[in-house]
Amino acid sequence: MELWTIIGLLVVLLTFFVFINSLGKTLPVLEFMLLVAGLQWIVGPFVEYNYPSKHFKYYMYVEESVYMSYVVPAYLLFSGVILFRLFPYFKAVFPIWSFSKYEKYGFFIFSIGFIFDFLGGFLPNSLNFFSFILSNFKYAGAIILYFSNDRRMKILFIASIGYLFYNSLRTAMFHDFILWSTFFYMFWALKHKPSRRLILLTLTLALVFVGTLQTVKATFRSEVWGGGTRGTNSHFLLSSLLIV
Repeated sequence: MELWTIIGLLVVLLTFFVFINSLGKTLPVLEFMLLVAGLQWIVGPFVEYNYPSKHFKYYMYVEESVYMSYVVPAYLLFSGVILFRLFPYFKAVFPIWSFSKYEKYGFFIFSIGFIFDFLGGFLPNSLNFFSFILSNFKYAGAIILYFSNDRRMKILFIASIGYLFYNSLRTAMFHDFILWSTFFYMFWALKHKPSRRLILLTLTLALVFVGTLQTVKATFRSEVWGGGTRGTNSHFLLSSLLIV
């Protein structure tokens, strides 16, 4: 194993511990950003170098020593700037006890997201990205509704999670589900202040779920997208839900 690879993996592991340590204390958006970057830039290529898939999208065409000698120092610099220079300024305190005051704004944002979620298919292609951004407002609004004292608003929050999971299964695309679920979890931890043991338990279960998902993802997508009927095979959708 290359020296830069070892250093990179250790830095990603350190970022993971910083992220865990921040859960329940603040909203670790910067730490999560660094962790995702490390997984994509270092851990993913490390796995591909050692267990090559030979897929043209994932195959590493650059030698490991060359790739890691560029990426790891850049990641180290990036992490240093974020954690030691910017982090003290962005370590905000979130008064979650006051979030319930903004449930009307949360419902408004939530409604915008759902409106553009359904209107997206009717808008010109030039507005697709704009529509996609606004459609994600529903999850930001749902987070605000989670802190509402109104039971109906909390039902909307739960429904948004169910819709997110269903939509991921329907399209066989799980990127949004994983990212937004992580954000939901960060706000949940901020509200309930879970113990370190509970955090490790939930993250372990999440890793098992993601690992299982990675195992069946290729087969699942080939079935759902097969024959040009993307997301329309309801029988396979249900069976895949049970598998995942």
